[in-house]
Amino acid sequence: MAGVAALQRVIRQTAWANPEGEIESFDLSLLDEQITPNDLFFIRSHFSPPASTDTWTISISGEVSRPYQVSVKDLPNFAQITVGATMECDENPVGGGLVSTAEWRGASLAALIEAAKPLPSAQFVRLWGADHNYAQSLPLLKATSADTLLAYRMNGDALPQAHGGPVRAIVPGWYGMYSVKWLSRLEMLAEDRDGNHLRQIRGGRTEPIRSMEVKSAFARPLDGAILSGWSFIVRGAAWAGEKSISKVELSTDGGRSWKAAQLLDRSQRYMWVRWQSAWKIASPGPHELVVQATDAEGNSQPAVRNPERLDGYERNECQRVRVQVIWAK
Repeated sequence: MAGVAALQRVIRQTAWANPEGEIESFDLSLLDEQITPNDLFFIRSHFSPPASTDTWTISISGEVSRPYQVSVKDLPNFAQITVGATMECDENPVGGGLVSTAEWRGASLAALIEAAKPLPSAQFVRLWGADHNYAQSLPLLKATSADTLLAYRMNGDALPQAHGGPVRAIVPGWYGMYSVKWLSRLEMLAEDRDGNHLRQIRGGRTEPIRSMEVKSAFARPLDGAILSGWSFIVRGAAWAGEKSISKVELSTDGGRSWKAAQLLDRSQRYMWVRWQSAWKIASPGPHELVVQATDAEGNSQPAVRNPERLDGYERNECQRVRVQVIWAK
């Protein structure tokens, strides 16, 4: 694992030269622990990161009676939050690695907003990043949730620049574009300005994309793997955004029959759970494996993509992997 981490660091350092940002997936086959090491955590950046300085500040303005600036060094003076949360990009494909899990620590966003004395007209918070003014808006209710924070630590370490350091928003349970990196400004608004990242439904209807959908992925085996033997431990992860996972089921016959998988972690909101299932292989030859997760409210992954969806976001249909089993003669 150390060799893989070192290689990924080299790839990432080279990729920062791209002014258009970076995409670096987490290799799900390396899923061993519930928490993803910082060096392996996925990266999705729209632009290259700004230069980090010791004098980094965040301004709070807009529909407030007491606009102010705060240094990142003063964030520990506000109410502190530590939360484990899985983050997924809304562009993550089925079985894709634009998803990882970390423990985040930082200042309560609600506490920073309260200090600015929001006006009654304030209904949204616009989060501005320092990377070409990338921004996303949160409803005030979500921004002031007890678990929404401005993180400056990740898995016990100072927040790496590649992951938004020195400070980023963490919006647990919502897709990663809302957890704005390199945070520089909070703007209180009376109306939402966001018009991107929308569900596009056939017929012209649109809806904002916010909370992560229930989803699961295989870690092992990989699609196209060649397996030998009469048994195999199938492994993976499942998550459901603001909800917890209630069950994960595995089919080894293309979806005709299902078996409950073992959950290896305590199921809780925001965090993925690792799962595994012992597969007793009945015959050599080709096999199609399918995984389906269900959340605590009874929502299960669909078998296929909703044909009414015209956008490419929120791909959470069941993943299928095809393997070839060889038995020694």
